[in-house]
Amino acid sequence: MRAHVVWPGGEALLVGADRILDIAEGGQGHDELQVRLLSVRLQHQRPSVPAECLAHGDSGAAEQDVPAIAKELGILGLGQLRVECFYGPLERVIVLPYLVRRHEGCDVRSHDFIIDMQMRALRIVIALAVVFAGLLTWNYFRTIPAASASTSLPVQTVIAGEAPQLPWPSIGSAAMGVSGLGAIATSGNEQPIPAASVAKVMTALVVLTDKPLQAGAPGPALTMTGDDVQTYQTDNAQNQSAVPVREGEVLSELQMLQGMLIPSANNFAQTLARWDASSESAFVDRMNQRAKALGLVNTLFADPAGISPDTVSTASDLMRLGMAAMKLPVFAAIVQLPQVKLPVAGVVYNVNSVIGKAGIIGIKTGSGLQTGANFLFAAAVTVSQHPITIFGCVMGQPTLAIAFDRAQKLISALKSGLSVKREIARNQAIGAYATAWDQHSDLLSTSDVLLVEWPGMILRQQLEAPALAIDSPISPGTREGTLHITLGDYSLDIPVVTSQQLYPPGRLWRVTRLPGN
Repeated sequence: MRAHVVWPGGEALLVGADRILDIAEGGQGHDELQVRLLSVRLQHQRPSVPAECLAHGDSGAAEQDVPAIAKELGILGLGQLRVECFYGPLERVIVLPYLVRRHEGCDVRSHDFIIDMQMRALRIVIALAVVFAGLLTWNYFRTIPAASASTSLPVQTVIAGEAPQLPWPSIGSAAMGVSGLGAIATSGNEQPIPAASVAKVMTALVVLTDKPLQAGAPGPALTMTGDDVQTYQTDNAQNQSAVPVREGEVLSELQMLQGMLIPSANNFAQTLARWDASSESAFVDRMNQRAKALGLVNTLFADPAGISPDTVSTASDLMRLGMAAMKLPVFAAIVQLPQVKLPVAGVVYNVNSVIGKAGIIGIKTGSGLQTGANFLFAAAVTVSQHPITIFGCVMGQPTLAIAFDRAQKLISALKSGLSVKREIARNQAIGAYATAWDQHSDLLSTSDVLLVEWPGMILRQQLEAPALAIDSPISPGTREGTLHITLGDYSLDIPVVTSQQLYPPGRLWRVTRLPGN
């Protein structure tokens, strides 16, 4: 049995309305009973049967099992239904437990029901608001994502162009390079051979490191002893390169270096070694330590003058040694002198007779009776109006004259393939910071980068910029990274700075940001 319930604004069906009929008409059977819905209070448990129902013999109302049909009928809820029956002479208000469901698309509603549902909705809204506020608070105080940097430069670039063919010697070995760039090319057998007098470059480097000289200063005085005179006599008797000295003669450190490097006096190298390290063997240890520090892996020194055939090296190692020595202004000034005057020996001349030719400004010759002629050289040239120093070494040449000729041809050929290019300009944007809240700042180079380039070499550029946790404004011009540039042996670090102000995120962004930001 079911009752048709009407009220302002809608209608519905009452499930189990037979109880109402029994009470209203003493059990007379009616298929439908029109009642007026006064209130519906939905609950989550079955209510107790009110006294009015029990007074009319409705004890079974409390036992009515209505939830069983809830799933089938599409129940809205279980509750107490307050109805006013107006069928027949009996008009009475009763309260019975019934289920209310939708009927013909209308929702069951009454004034009290709407208020109750509004309260429930309000409680739900408040609960959701509390949860939402908690989520917003949590979102606000989450860690702000760091701003990461990106680069606009290629990681590596091959220098364009075609390298010229270098006129390498047909015998022996050779190496060519450029100041800063390092070695460019080598030729021949790179097996170590006697370095001869080129070893004196390391002797000068060690002495000037242990006892530095200021440009133009003579330095400490050395008084020649009987041992120094004996050393000269022995070397001279063996037809070695030697410069005469006299016992009691006073020579400055500068003069000793000049005598060793210009006329290539073996005895001056030996005297300097004893003066610097107390003994030649101790000094040789220092020479080998310095060779190791310079990365001269194929070089071994057995004496300070290069007399011993066990003092060996390669063209590449000697060229690297020459690059290190020429960084010392005093050394560079000495080796380009064509001659010098000494107290006893008088005027002595530079064995390097091609000083000034093809831009040659040094460095050292070396000759052995069985191993041929060696020439370690440096040349000052101009490329694209920029001064450049070319370095090279030829070893094992038949004569010193051939070594000189080959060096000049190599210098000319190498120069033709060099170029100078501005790879980075000052204030050039080489990268950028970008934040999750749409802040942006370029990273600017703080200086120009001019590079001497040789075709085929690889230019490497790496931007190192830390991720920024921006909790306070970062002003324009703030250093926030370094650009590392490498080309051959040349490396350079350029500071980079921000171009624009970077601000922390605003409150709105912090509370509304999506996960991951």
